[in-house]
Amino acid sequence: MLSLDKKIYPILDWEYCEKEKIDPYSVLRVWEESEFISFYQLRAKNLGNEEYTELFKSMKRRTELPIVINDKWEIALRENTYGIHLGKEDFGELDSEGKLEIAKRIKFRGTSSHSIEDLKSLDPNYFSYSGLGPIFPTQNKLNPSPVLGLETWKRISGQSPIPLVPIGGIDEKNFWEFFPKFCPAGIGLFTNIEFIGQISKSYYKNLT
Repeated sequence: MLSLDKKIYPILDWEYCEKEKIDPYSVLRVWEESEFISFYQLRAKNLGNEEYTELFKSMKRRTELPIVINDKWEIALRENTYGIHLGKEDFGELDSEGKLEIAKRIKFRGTSSHSIEDLKSLDPNYFSYSGLGPIFPTQNKLNPSPVLGLETWKRISGQSPIPLVPIGGIDEKNFWEFFPKFCPAGIGLFTNIEFIGQISKSYYKNLT
């Protein structure tokens, strides 16, 4: 099982990379060298299944980091991927057979939550983690849920039945509110190659 302990959860968002003119393969090389990254999520909302499959295969050839597929569970099953992240709505649309097949064949299973009520409705034996957010305002998600804020995060995180991944608006200033106790997820922050290098320096400096 992939561990969230002292890790960060980078999301490689294909549309974000294109918009910001970021070379995703250069980012992957940096991620591979970081001791705080042991997997990443591949997100490409605008790609159809065939295009996404080709992208997944291309990424798999270029790195040994396990890939968590975003939402496209049919591809995750067909390609025998290690992980899947299913949003709350996407998971709710699955029938019982689909949920069972995912549980049998995919080891690392995540979902999304936006409140303590969402979290309490989850089966801790089914999900490896839940993303919880947005903690702060974010520009990287269309129609985001209401912002939770840091104080609400602190309150909810102590009541969760499963491991939590904070997400939404996490930047260089608030990153250390979460790491290393939690495994923060993000798109923009973790495609910032310079910041990835700074994490190790700051982490060990804080230990002294």
